[in-house]
Amino acid sequence: MLDELSSVAFANAADFVEITGEGRVQVKPTARIPKRKRAAMIGIRAASGGVEIKLANKMQALQMLGRYLGAFAPETGIEDLEAARAEVFGDEGAADE
Repeated sequence: MLDELSSVAFANAADFVEITGEGRVQVKPTARIPKRKRAAMIGIRAASGGVEIKLANKMQALQMLGRYLGAFAPETGIEDLEAARAEVFGDEGAADE
């Protein structure tokens, strides 16, 4: 569950599209999008002039992760930020940045 939440919370447009040398937006082939990142996608459809990719609610996922980690409770706080980060991101968290 945490892996899915972190995929949604930390997804960004560059995970799914790239800008070509000509300045065009090009959707990445799904084989080039890591499975973990694809978890944030909730819909793909043809739209006028291209493709529309719909992502899950990022703010809601960030809030859920923050509550889970105790980030919003001043009396508890996160004592060991690196341990909390490792729990959310697993081994590959630092490599994604």
